[in-house]
Amino acid sequence: GRVRSLAAAVLARCAMESVAEDNRVASPTSKGLGRLLWPMSEREFMQCFWEHQPAHIQQCQRESCGASSGDDSAHAESKKCNHHRFAGLAESLLAEDEERSRSQVPPPTRLVRSSVACASFAADECDPLRALQGMLNLEGSVFGGPPIHGQDVRLVRCVAKAGAVSPLEECWMANGEAVGSTHVAEAFAAGYSVTVRGVHARDAQAAALAEGLGYALGLSVGANLYVTPRGSQGLQEHYDDHCVLVLQLAGQKKWTVRSAVGAGYLHPRLYSPRQPPRPIVDPQDVREFVLSPGDVMYIPRGWPHQAAAMHEGTEGSAHLTLAIEVEPPFDWEGAIHVAMRIWALDHQLAKSNTQKGRNDSASQDVYADGNSSGKRKRTEGGDSTVEAQNIIWWGAEALFHVALDTAGAAHPLLRKACVASAEGACSSIESLDELPETGSEEAKTQYTCRDWGVDNKATFDAIMARMPLVEDSCLSTGHKIHQLSFSNALHSSRLAVQLAKRHNKLHPHCFDRLGWLELIGASSLYLQSIKIGSKDIEGRLRDILGTDDYSSHVSGVEESTALHLHECTETIDQLRVQYNSMISRFKQEVCWEKVCSEVRRIANVYSHSRTCLNSALKSLHGA
Repeated sequence: GRVRSLAAAVLARCAMESVAEDNRVASPTSKGLGRLLWPMSEREFMQCFWEHQPAHIQQCQRESCGASSGDDSAHAESKKCNHHRFAGLAESLLAEDEERSRSQVPPPTRLVRSSVACASFAADECDPLRALQGMLNLEGSVFGGPPIHGQDVRLVRCVAKAGAVSPLEECWMANGEAVGSTHVAEAFAAGYSVTVRGVHARDAQAAALAEGLGYALGLSVGANLYVTPRGSQGLQEHYDDHCVLVLQLAGQKKWTVRSAVGAGYLHPRLYSPRQPPRPIVDPQDVREFVLSPGDVMYIPRGWPHQAAAMHEGTEGSAHLTLAIEVEPPFDWEGAIHVAMRIWALDHQLAKSNTQKGRNDSASQDVYADGNSSGKRKRTEGGDSTVEAQNIIWWGAEALFHVALDTAGAAHPLLRKACVASAEGACSSIESLDELPETGSEEAKTQYTCRDWGVDNKATFDAIMARMPLVEDSCLSTGHKIHQLSFSNALHSSRLAVQLAKRHNKLHPHCFDRLGWLELIGASSLYLQSIKIGSKDIEGRLRDILGTDDYSSHVSGVEESTALHLHECTETIDQLRVQYNSMISRFKQEVCWEKVCSEVRRIANVYSHSRTCLNSALKSLHGA
């Protein structure tokens, strides 16, 4: 098993390196979003349904296409609709070695037989080699070996149990066991649904759909296959931390979807802990849909849902789910993080250039104070006042990022997706010097998403105008986002540092979630020298707030510097003045065009990493 795993890793790495030879990620040629939504327009979908409510796009009929009896061109266009597009995909995913009755949806035995074990990688993983190494070392799984139940394949059904309000899931076999085509056939015959995860890495057609949709939205997209026997239900009611597009491949399935406002959790963060859906309070919040072959349904993240194959007929059901994941940099909280980081770096760069003209040693202090490891070396004759100012400055910025993370957890508005990284959302500008003048017609054209009618800059300006007390327009209660005030920011930061200390210096989830900040500004050598990540934020907060074990955190710091830092912990008033001044200037001087360009650059980093990893996994399946 180990030999096979290593051989699979070598093959996957070769596939990755062949893609990595070209730093540019090839853009998919498919229409992506428009192809899946037709005949609904992208504009209608983005304005009326995206992260707002479910959408059911029924298979295209001649009448719905507007084709008259003599309109052959419209009728020809209608034949290109969902049902015909998905027929080839269904044939590929549901192919069998033996012929069976066309009246029955077959289990995906051939797909399982041709699949190998490969754990999924995190959507926000930007290091392909590190992700591949993680798959290779995953306990209980042989990378490249037989598929593993619970990781690659699930055989599951819902059954009514005594004392349970709703049906609960039970599996055909234990998680961690190898799954073969025989297990799949037997479980399916016994009424169990078959779930195949990571289909975008196992089938070329599914991969093309996922890549095209991901490119159109600027987000990570994966694919799972669900095949359910007649009259059976696979998964119990649940909500997802990602949006989904359901493509009905064969048979019929009845879906029950409930509103996220009353029953679920509005715009849950990716990988956030999930809670059981709340009980039904208002029956009007419940919506039912019956999907037929060729239908498409969109379900926003946070909306509880469940589905069962129809009892009528003998077909069963098969559908492909495209999971659209909103990674941390690509919601509105992430956009504000990027905005602050870019503005702070620009501010310090200008300050550094000014000081350099006066005194080269002062400039060295700025570079040293931005060192992410916290090891600050004072140059001879360095000005301790300048050093203290820099410590307060970087500490105030770290305070803001932690406070914004806390605000994002409390307010759905900041968790909504910002589609600034979508195809056509902003131009690919090589240099910030090429940016169009803010407010110009050129800027409006480049920074408005295609013909979606989504004006990202207007949304950004509206959020900035309400800082640091931001009204949540999603709620009618008029609650303020008060977490960005200095007192609350200080409280959140103290709590985060205390939690890190209490848990033996393991970073709490707050710091883990902010690790991606180190990607911001990575294209500039100066910005690399003072980049910020999860450890940097924790270290800067410890500098300001102080800890009992300070010397163990900032190793190699001179005693005089450590004493100086402890003096800063006694002058919170300085931090308050700096924080409030920073927020005020930030609101006035931030440039959305720079933010949009940086978000797009970060999206390209994510996209390139996904392309490398998916190429590696597809090479194992010959897809």
